Amino acid sequence: MSSGLRTIGVGVLGVVLGALGMWLVLPRDASAPDASPLPVPLDARREAPPSVRPEATPSSGSTHLERQPKAEGRAPAPDPTAALAAAVEAVDLVVPEGHGRITGHVRTKEGAPVAGVLVRGWTPYPDLNQRRSTGSQARVSVVEQVRLAALSAKWGAATEREGLSDANGEYTLTEVVTGEYYLRAWATGYDVRSIGRGRAVDGATIDFLAVPVVTVPISVLAPDGTAAATARVDWSLPKGGGGGSAEWWSDTPDVAIGSGTWSLVASVGDDLRSKPVLVTIGTTPGPVVLRLEVRNRIEGTVRFDAADKDWTYAFVTARRHGASEKEASERQGARPPDWSFRFEDLEPGDYDVSAALNDHAPLATELVRVVGGKAKVTLTVPRLASAQVLEARVYGPDGTALSEEDVNFSIMQRSGTRGQGSGGRSVRRPDGSFLIALTSFRAVRVGEGGRGDGASASDAERWRWSIVVTSKAHGTKEVEFTFGVTPRIEVRFE
Repeated sequence: MSSGLRTIGVGVLGVVLGALGMWLVLPRDASAPDASPLPVPLDARREAPPSVRPEATPSSGSTHLERQPKAEGRAPAPDPTAALAAAVEAVDLVVPEGHGRITGHVRTKEGAPVAGVLVRGWTPYPDLNQRRSTGSQARVSVVEQVRLAALSAKWGAATEREGLSDANGEYTLTEVVTGEYYLRAWATGYDVRSIGRGRAVDGATIDFLAVPVVTVPISVLAPDGTAAATARVDWSLPKGGGGGSAEWWSDTPDVAIGSGTWSLVASVGDDLRSKPVLVTIGTTPGPVVLRLEVRNRIEGTVRFDAADKDWTYAFVTARRHGASEKEASERQGARPPDWSFRFEDLEPGDYDVSAALNDHAPLATELVRVVGGKAKVTLTVPRLASAQVLEARVYGPDGTALSEEDVNFSIMQRSGTRGQGSGGRSVRRPDGSFLIALTSFRAVRVGEGGRGDGASASDAERWRWSIVVTSKAHGTKEVEFTFGVTPRIEVRFE
């Protein structure tokens, strides 16, 4: 994870500095930096072609071309690289003097020390950490992005520390500054990983585990059986977790993997993926063959009626059409602003895809056929009725509307001495009222002794319904309502 963060930081620097380079060569009447869009991704940028100007062809009717200055008389174009370098160098940075130490050992699984392991630590620029922690969405100008990127790069270079493990496997990073360091280690012939978080501050001890790597020949085949040109190979523990990944090419098919038993998978983008193959490194004869298959998936969005736009979460379920309730189903959440969802690596067939405000009682369902690739679907939820949601306004003793952090709801059903309760998913609207999902309840039907398929009109007639409102500051209050009839309630704590 630490290497990922560092890579992202370097990528951001490249993007921002690239954007500034483009800005420096634009005409000076271009848009102001504050109004400029964010830089495009690094892989989307291309070197701008040189300006192409038509040659000045003498013509009796063209006095404009005759007035053009000769090319040899033009002043040389400014060097954007030099201007950018000067701008970066002008960014001032004060780095505190470091006096701290981070130590640790590098050992094998058997406890043997490993010498010559390079351990490197770095700490992000503090201001960037503060921006991430506050989650600020304020727009930052291009100039400010460049300034922060330059500060980050200079800070990283000034605070980065390295150390080599000795014959006892011990390493030391000295003169570390105050702050949290990310640590990584490298050694030829080993996969070296930190034991624990891989982050440390002054005085901490972080140990590393060095696992000998073995070169494994791998063959990746396309769905039609021909050799693939390139792919990504991932390996993980049979029960999940651990492992790593590497880019694979047909002309260099060997991949260095740490010893042990791993589940190997090959993939090409989001569209092709192989079934996992269990491999014990060092004993499984090669090559390991990974055959790509088209990944069947369902992608879609949930759409609520405009009157129900305040909901912030929906359960989306994909279940094989005709399957029983006991059969496993795929489930995930959809959230604003795009309300998107995605189910991957599905077996071919028909699926009932549904959206709900909780884990059952669907509000919208579509039948989707999945075969040979991607299927798309939109789940349109009709305007919610009083049998599905209840509006509630909750006030404290002084008449102030209570906040979402202070209130939670549950739903109660009672019939004689029988009853049961269920948590009520809710959302607070801008006007201070709450919407409570009533469909989070499966009614117990009298005489059946089991659970039914959800609340129905007959259930509503034989059961008494109530909302239990719990406030951290004011206690609990219960209010009865008529299922499917009562549109809203008001609760006032005394």
